Amino acid sequence: FQEGKPMDWANWHAGPEADLLQTWAVRGYPTYILVDHNGTIIARQHDLSKSFVQLIKDTACGSTGDTSC
Repeated sequence: FQEGKPMDWANWHAGPEADLLQTWAVRGYPTYILVDHNGTIIARQHDLSKSFVQLIKDTACGSTGDTSC
């Protein structure tokens, strides 16, 4: 999927037995978790709504309105 639909952010698949699933309380797939540079979970969702994608951009680029980011 990632080869055909590249995303501008890091993507990981932890696998069904990963400790990360317990640590981050993943209960279903897909689960999108937005984590800031300090490791703080900002948001989690099961879909990529427009508002969630905007939050990703704002978090990665800042809320400066820079459309080139």
